[in-house]
Amino acid sequence: MTATLFNPLDTTLLDDPFDIWAELRATAPVTEFAPNFFYIARYEDSLDVFRNFRAFSNDWLPVSGMFGAEDPEQEKTVQEMDPPR
Repeated sequence: MTATLFNPLDTTLLDDPFDIWAELRATAPVTEFAPNFFYIARYEDSLDVFRNFRAFSNDWLPVSGMFGAEDPEQEKTVQEMDPPR
């Protein structure tokens, strides 16, 4: 698997994700795995994204039905929320 084919929702990667994570950090630290959905591979970059919620807002995210959530407000994780929530 190459970084360009990376899909973080692929459950087959759960057994041994370390090689692909290393490849992503080295060659594709920001990967768009679906339209407007990005995987951030480096810790420092992830911190920047979480801290800059104005530039990287999840406010637009159409979660309803996308991952099977019936009530998107109840199903959101920390990564899917903006402050103050």
